[in-house]
Amino acid sequence: MLNVGSADACASGLRSCADDLYSAQKKLSQYKSMFICFWQGTEVQFFHQAIGKCEALLNSAADELDGIAGDVSSVARDIRAEEEEAERVRREAEAKAKREAEEKARQEELAKKKILFVAGGVGTAPVYPQVKWLHENGVDADVIVGAK
Repeated sequence: MLNVGSADACASGLRSCADDLYSAQKKLSQYKSMFICFWQGTEVQFFHQAIGKCEALLNSAADELDGIAGDVSSVARDIRAEEEEAERVRREAEAKAKREAEEKARQEELAKKKILFVAGGVGTAPVYPQVKWLHENGVDADVIVGAK
């Protein structure tokens, strides 16, 4: 089974990297504003544009890492839920097979016995479903019905 904890740890590592990128983007923005305060000219405009592009790339990369981290966590939980459901279905199938085997063993035991029903009057009605079930399950039974 998938270890959701290690997937969450991996996602946490990705989020940490995204946080580092966000932090770097903020520092770059601070340096850009400090640089612009002290310098003038065409080079500053070029520098301003270049830093703006870097900030956008850092922000985009951080957003992407954050999204991937969310996807990793989400997919890991989905896979875990599917594995747990499959395990539950497997256990139920095993339990059903065991019950069916036990039922078959009981029916085989009943088939070895000689069964006789004696009924009369209104007592005949409750015997019918029992004899019907025995017949449907391959067990022979004799029935004696008495009436006036």
